[in-house]
Amino acid sequence: MKKRYDKYRDSGIEWIGEIPDGWEVTKNKYFVSLYEDYSEKGQEELLSVSEYYGIVPRKAIIDEDQEISRAESLVGYKRVKPNTLVINIMLAWKNGLAVGKFEGIVSPAYSVFAFEIGYPWYFHYLFRTSLYNAEFKKHSTGVIESRLRLYNDKFFSLFSHFPPLPVQEKIVKYLDHKTALIDKLISITERKIELLKEKRTALINHAVTKGLDPNVRMKESGIEWIGQIPEHWEVKKLKYVAKIFNGSTPKDNDDYWGDDIVWVTPGDIGKIKNQIVLLDSDRRITQEGLNSCGCTLLPPNSIILTTRAPIGNVIICGTEFTTNQGCKSLVPVNVDYIYLYYVLKTSGVVLENLGQGTTFKELSTFSLNNFYVPHPSVGEQKQIVDFLLIKNEEYEKTISTAQSTINTLKQYRQTLISEVVTGKINVEDEV
Repeated sequence: MKKRYDKYRDSGIEWIGEIPDGWEVTKNKYFVSLYEDYSEKGQEELLSVSEYYGIVPRKAIIDEDQEISRAESLVGYKRVKPNTLVINIMLAWKNGLAVGKFEGIVSPAYSVFAFEIGYPWYFHYLFRTSLYNAEFKKHSTGVIESRLRLYNDKFFSLFSHFPPLPVQEKIVKYLDHKTALIDKLISITERKIELLKEKRTALINHAVTKGLDPNVRMKESGIEWIGQIPEHWEVKKLKYVAKIFNGSTPKDNDDYWGDDIVWVTPGDIGKIKNQIVLLDSDRRITQEGLNSCGCTLLPPNSIILTTRAPIGNVIICGTEFTTNQGCKSLVPVNVDYIYLYYVLKTSGVVLENLGQGTTFKELSTFSLNNFYVPHPSVGEQKQIVDFLLIKNEEYEKTISTAQSTINTLKQYRQTLISEVVTGKINVEDEV
């Protein structure tokens, strides 16, 4: 049972409400000050503020092929030392602020504060609660949400909870311990999901390349990524099992854009989670737009494959559609469309390696046409599809349950932090 403090009083600040007796509220300007120290060589570790993890080295949260920074030089970037507060003023209302353990530099557009008094990590937890997010948003200025900025004078003028220093320290120790346990459970569950996805991928790969009969006689396919196949199967180039169509983009003309025809981009496919069929797109084009750019209106149950940025994402389109130039569409011929989907789904890495280009890799129509795929009889393809659809549903249910557990843990973590740092529950005796 949650333990409350013995006595509460009105803080005098409407949005803060009641606070435990003995706690204070004070303006931020009385316990933090601007920390202004600038890099002379720009060689320090570049840091970023992560919505979930706080201040982390930027290299830890970007892809391997991404640049650390687009800036020509990091000279003049703001220095950060451990226990300073860093605020991305455009995202303060969305957890874009944190106290850090690292020494490094951040963008000159960020604000950096040093604590004159108070336990820094108490305020790390406090300022990242939904209560403070809402107040930061209220006092941020900008024409639209994506341009809201919390300027320093506004931040200084805001009130904050200010428990006695020993209480701040106890709260931090308690939350450090509890959040570490919660984060460990989240990490374990995330790893479980990764393993389930790996097992599902292996199952799909085995089914579409080896079939369902464990006792069938095998032969070499002659194709490295496929390996051995059942003796009665064939391997065929894609151009013999599907017609491949390129996509295009109409010009920026009002007559070309409307609500008529689904126009799929790699971004549309990237948004699809846990489904194999796409039914709509973010943008649509008109018949006139379709005619203007040489696109082809393609039938339902065709396969869409992203061929750049990134290569290898695949989806079945459940309606008439066309695509932009970042995709190629495959209209199945003498092959079950769901079987072909699963074949392409499991060969994404191989297709990515076929991409060519200097600025960005792209999979050419020639390479795709000549890509070999396993080809059992259509009847056996349908048996494999029926098997995989059942197995995929089983995996999805297990993954969905695990993801719900993660969501519940994250919500509990957020609620626990908020209740502790605002004095709704008393944890002093638990440290």
